Amino acid sequence: ENFNELFKSYEELEYEAKMKEEMEVQQMHRDLKQNLLQQGPEEREITHIAIEFYMDIFEIPPQSKHEFSIFYNWLEDIKLLVPKLSNFKPHQIRIIVRWIFNRENRWASIIK
Repeated sequence: ENFNELFKSYEELEYEAKMKEEMEVQQMHRDLKQNLLQQGPEEREITHIAIEFYMDIFEIPPQSKHEFSIFYNWLEDIKLLVPKLSNFKPHQIRIIVRWIFNRENRWASIIK
């Protein structure tokens, strides 16, 4: 009987943790959308490049805090890279970003 109560308690805690993370992820999606609205055109373009790159690989938006962490790490790297590509047009920058990230195979361990 104690085991059943303990197990039920564990299941409830697990469910609460799952619901909490789902709510946090939903808030992260809202925060990203709000952040996009507040960005200037150049910063928004960089963010869109990161979003497209993430979607090309995972095919769905981030579904966990860990996946959002991956996305924001990529965004930071892309923000560092794009200013060095100021002579290129947005579609060329997208191609260069994909080529660099794929060539370096930088994210293979995370993706696998």
